[in-house]
Amino acid sequence: MTKEETINQLQSKHAEFSTHVAGFGQDKVNTAVAGKWSPAGHLRHIYQSVKPLAMAMGLPKLAIVAVAGKANRPSVSYDELVARYKAQVEKGAVATGKYVPPTEQFNLAELQEKVSNIVTSLTDKISGWKEEDLDKYFLPHPLLGKITVREMLYFTLYHVQHHDYLLKRDYEI
Repeated sequence: MTKEETINQLQSKHAEFSTHVAGFGQDKVNTAVAGKWSPAGHLRHIYQSVKPLAMAMGLPKLAIVAVAGKANRPSVSYDELVARYKAQVEKGAVATGKYVPPTEQFNLAELQEKVSNIVTSLTDKISGWKEEDLDKYFLPHPLLGKITVREMLYFTLYHVQHHDYLLKRDYEI
């Protein structure tokens, strides 16, 4: 997937997810089924996941190298990256620490605006990268270890779709 295709997919899939969550309405968006995150909790998790990536994409490349290093292998395909992530989830991997949304009540409009703004920030920063540089640098992922920037973007694209699937699986609207 090219940089431009990735940007377009990130924008459209995050917007679709936000619209899906909005379909619950402010009165139900903060209500969770037993043992699951509320729809707003899922949206907050997406925000919490995209925010550090948007920050990282704005760092000087030397800072990225200092944190995670230069890639020593080619990027894997979208499908291969998704398979690696699914394998971790099947082994029981779950969000921890700062990636677990708080149980507070969220204002839907404010949360949607935050997600929209952070995705815009991310995609604007991606636009400033050369296509080939997406494969030259590693970023740390909490489950997958060091993955290339392109792979992190693939993960981010799949991740929002994964949470959309979870909402469809766990809730009826």
